[in-house]
Amino acid sequence: MTAIARGLSGLPPEGAQFLRADRSLPGAYDAVEGEFDEIIELSYEPLLVDSALAALARRTSHWTLVSSISVYAPPWAAGGTENDALVDPQDLAQYPDAKAAAENKSRQALSKKLSIIRPDLIAGPGDLSDRLGYWMNRMAGPGPVLIPENRSRPVQFIEVRDLAGTIAGGGLPEVIDAVKPSMSFEQFLAVAAHVADYRGEFVLSPDSWLVEQGANYWAEERSLSLWLPTEDQNMLNRAGTPFTTSPRPLEQILSDVLADEKHRGLHRKRRSGLSRDFELSLVAEFQRP
Repeated sequence: MTAIARGLSGLPPEGAQFLRADRSLPGAYDAVEGEFDEIIELSYEPLLVDSALAALARRTSHWTLVSSISVYAPPWAAGGTENDALVDPQDLAQYPDAKAAAENKSRQALSKKLSIIRPDLIAGPGDLSDRLGYWMNRMAGPGPVLIPENRSRPVQFIEVRDLAGTIAGGGLPEVIDAVKPSMSFEQFLAVAAHVADYRGEFVLSPDSWLVEQGANYWAEERSLSLWLPTEDQNMLNRAGTPFTTSPRPLEQILSDVLADEKHRGLHRKRRSGLSRDFELSLVAEFQRP
């Protein structure tokens, strides 16, 4: 196995040949030798996609592109499948457009040698985006925990080890959504609270109030993970083709995520989520008579 990357966010697994290179620079692939049975591409940046295809498309038997469910054009309906309409990539500075453009370019270069994998939220221990782990982090403490009022909204994600294992197993179709069956946010919270032995209070607040107070959807700073606007919530409610035959149980995933949160520090600065001080200030404001 050969991995080519800058090596800034981590190193490949033990036993892999590591070629340290900046793929945006000329000559990045000069040290890549031989033919390959499989190439797995994670990028969507046009320069990186184009240069990889130019250097390697003719040197592999198969190519797997890890895309995203973000390529599906809104509005999203419950139970969406791989046959849904895609965005028309116009502005490649936008994530959905860049992902869709990467799919188009890969099809043109690879034809039948290509499999496209469209995951939803990728989660699990070690997730540096700090999204799913936010809830386990909060429930590791005494509370209260601020949550959006509508707990019936769907939640859907794919565990990173399930995703990687299935891709490595090969035999993938031309296009497949990497999703597991959705659950309600209420079901997710119940399992998360059980795993973390959380017995504190949940403070339910309306979406509109959270937005007025400066809370953000989905990810990044001042956000609530898994929280989407009501009109977009079916983005996490796809049907798709069953991606893995033996997915990890939710309890195991959340237990592993909780252990990872504790290992990395429950009070560290997070890339996603509400800071504890901001969350408590919102709770106090919401509960003020």
